[in-house]
Amino acid sequence: MLRKTTLCFALLFFAVTLAIAQENTIVEETSKPKAHRIPFYLVGGVPDNKDASHPVKVLINEAFVVGYSEERQNPVWSAYHVDKIENAPEHDRPNIFYTDLRTEAKVSGEKSFRRQNEPAYDRGHMTPNNAIQEEWGRLAQMETFLMSNISPQISALNSGIWKRLEHDITDRLVKKTDDLWVIAGPIFGNEPATIKDTRIQIPKSFFMILLKHHYSGGYSAIAFVFPNNRDDLQNKELENFLACVSEIESATHLDFFTGLGSEEDFDESKKGNFDSWFGEQ
Repeated sequence: MLRKTTLCFALLFFAVTLAIAQENTIVEETSKPKAHRIPFYLVGGVPDNKDASHPVKVLINEAFVVGYSEERQNPVWSAYHVDKIENAPEHDRPNIFYTDLRTEAKVSGEKSFRRQNEPAYDRGHMTPNNAIQEEWGRLAQMETFLMSNISPQISALNSGIWKRLEHDITDRLVKKTDDLWVIAGPIFGNEPATIKDTRIQIPKSFFMILLKHHYSGGYSAIAFVFPNNRDDLQNKELENFLACVSEIESATHLDFFTGLGSEEDFDESKKGNFDSWFGEQ
């Protein structure tokens, strides 16, 4: 039994090491003791960052993990796992955002996201408060309000189709599949604008990738890209924003799910089957 236990720990350590040993990605110092949690929230390891000009710092929280860019002053990805929870307790939504003292940027949670002569952007959660509070409780919920998990989103997206998809995940999809892994983040494009009087970059769009495991083996995924622009969102349905994982990888310079074995992998160049994910049971 001791030899089996030792082997299990050795394999877990090896998997975690593979997940974070990347040239353009580091684990933040105080997060290192929690590195064993990464596989809980992120299938296939930490995304491989191909953009040497924008290093990623991994921040490990109670119930989700973030890849943060100090240069962009934004998360570039945020990942969490959703399980099927019956009669989950509800906690009031916090009314404050928190500066993440683990970052160098230390983006203020008090100032609004404004640009000159433009409406304020919403503080958009990448890992959502609702999914985390249901499964993990109050402390984990409050950590979703750290500014390292927040990106500037127009209100029409944050309070519209993005929010509806977050609630579809917890209210519908997880009931069909038992559990899901989700990774979400911004897409910046070339020469992104910044929030007034800051270096906080404004994304041109946002991605969300959903992954589920099949009991017969292997995974399947469905991915979306949403414009951070009101006009491009109007009169559109969720299905209109389907994307391939490979498209998102090209746009973000991130390589997802590199740790999946060939027998578990899926075709990242194909869009997910919308009806099989969102059709009626």
